[in-house]
Amino acid sequence: MAGDDRIIYPTKESQMATRKSFIAADELGISYYRLIGLLRSRKLPPPSKDSSGDYIWTDDDMDNARQALRLGRRRSATRMIDGFA
Repeated sequence: MAGDDRIIYPTKESQMATRKSFIAADELGISYYRLIGLLRSRKLPPPSKDSSGDYIWTDDDMDNARQALRLGRRRSATRMIDGFA
């Protein structure tokens, strides 16, 4: 056989959910501008980009963002308790 003509269909496990920044921000419950601000201030590792230069957020990227947001909220609460708000 000269070539393998079989069609391989992706499985559910191999498909990773991706979303653009506006959708990611909405799912995180923050504004798009706050999400981009977290990237610019390097509080989040930047996700990969698509061919048009837009960020593509995977489930792992969303988990990283949720962790960074929780950490930021804890720091803010500590400052308020200590009287440094």
